Amino acid sequence: LRTGDDFVHESIIGSLFKGRVEKEVTVADKPAIIPSIGGWARMTGLNTIFIDDRDPFAHGFIVK
Repeated sequence: LRTGDDFVHESIIGSLFKGRVEKEVTVADKPAIIPSIGGWARMTGLNTIFIDDRDPFAHGFIVK
């Protein structure tokens, strides 16, 4: 998708998820985007995530 492009996904129950690329930017010398998203949802669960301080990938990783 390019700046200004929309993406719309319709689920099997007819709900819509809409995304749009608002702006292309650079973050930490990497190309990135500023998106906008919209849609509706119902809460079906609640989750708590614990991060182990010893985990070297606690905050993610980059696949090259």
